[in-house]
Amino acid sequence: MDGAGDRALSMQGRGVSIKTDRWVEIQMNTFRNWINEQLRTKDLQCSDLQEDFKDGIKLAALVEQCQGKRIPRIIKKPLNSHHELENCNLALKAISDDGVKLVNIGSEDIVAGNLKLILGLIWHLILRYQIGKTKFPPKKFMLAWLQAVIPECNITNFTSNWNDGVALSALMDYCKPGSFPNWRSLQWNSGLENLHNAMEAAKHEFEIPMVVRPEDMASRDLDELSGMTYLSYFMNVDSPGYNATLRWTQTKIPASSITNFTSDWSDGYAVCALAKSLGGKVPGWPNLDTSDKIDTTQKGLTAGRELGVEPLLTAEAFTDPDVEHLGIMAYIANFQNVKPIVQSAADKVDVQANLKFVTIQKPVKFKMNFLDTGVSKDDIIVQVRGPQGALSTGIIWTNSGGEGSFTPEEVGSHFLNVECNGEAVKGCPMNFRVFPDRSKVHVSVISDCQVGQATFVEIGLATILTRFI
Repeated sequence: MDGAGDRALSMQGRGVSIKTDRWVEIQMNTFRNWINEQLRTKDLQCSDLQEDFKDGIKLAALVEQCQGKRIPRIIKKPLNSHHELENCNLALKAISDDGVKLVNIGSEDIVAGNLKLILGLIWHLILRYQIGKTKFPPKKFMLAWLQAVIPECNITNFTSNWNDGVALSALMDYCKPGSFPNWRSLQWNSGLENLHNAMEAAKHEFEIPMVVRPEDMASRDLDELSGMTYLSYFMNVDSPGYNATLRWTQTKIPASSITNFTSDWSDGYAVCALAKSLGGKVPGWPNLDTSDKIDTTQKGLTAGRELGVEPLLTAEAFTDPDVEHLGIMAYIANFQNVKPIVQSAADKVDVQANLKFVTIQKPVKFKMNFLDTGVSKDDIIVQVRGPQGALSTGIIWTNSGGEGSFTPEEVGSHFLNVECNGEAVKGCPMNFRVFPDRSKVHVSVISDCQVGQATFVEIGLATILTRFI
């Protein structure tokens, strides 16, 4: 079972005695409660993990409930061990066919009541159908999300950090602001009372079942898998924690119309928008080429890193159509702790113009890109001036900027200046020189010239003196 049995029945690598170790009892109670939550609609109940799965009926019912589909050919009234083995085989095959890797467990282990392997199997079901399918270790993402949404609690584990009920109360207040406004003043030595209040509120407000009892959550023997199982109810799709993070995201980037933590992030634009909303620098914003999803996503991840948010996924994983929500949600949640960089007006507009060889009476084009979604044409003032004063400019505006043009009528020094809210944007004013039109310059033909004598050459309407030696 890929080591799941060992993890499900071991704590910090210690050997265990099933009869005496308190943490084993907590884990068994948690797994049994989780199973009964799944079987509730089927009017079935599990009271003994070693005995109740032997005939395969409840195991098959559990798998059917998790997968949302029926397992065919289950023998409803098994008469012998052959029937029991057949039922268990069918249930295990359904699990395996759904992408859950099962190692070192067979139907005979279940019929024999091998508790260690049965607990490992249940943990695999919890990982796949409760916490969520993921190519990456879910523990890392779960911790990252918790650290982001309740940073003051300094969460590092799923055991001792939760014994006093303070962190759970803080988590409830994050999910429903104002539900536990005084969580910071809770007494750490009143853990059982704190947990009872928080878990009762979670059940009442969000229908989160007490798969872990308050007294077990308060115990120093609370095992990691029990803690992960209970807390996963705050992180599932459409869970209270999921929705709280989603609401915050929607307020930061309303134009992106975010509704999930999977497909809405696949082209990279949303993560760029989020970083930009907090003052991050995204090259090419807002005119991004989302056809190159990985490149666009990488721009957003880089901008996020510059703001202090380290990526939890690669750009490739971010754009994977099968990406699980947990990794993206945990990453996005970390932006909640970023102190926004106040962007000056000078950084809100990018001006592009080729002013190296400007010729008199030839139109000159320039472009302005808005780097902040809050900028509009009413915030912009454009001015072009030459030796004799201001030049007329024409501008075509869009939601993301504008394209302008002007035609110089005299040679000499000029400048182009663009202001946003009264402040010159970066790179302005742009000084440039206007030159005569070379196509209209005429040089007189010189028939004779002598060495050592001044020679006059007529160019256009101007006369210049050139000496040939």
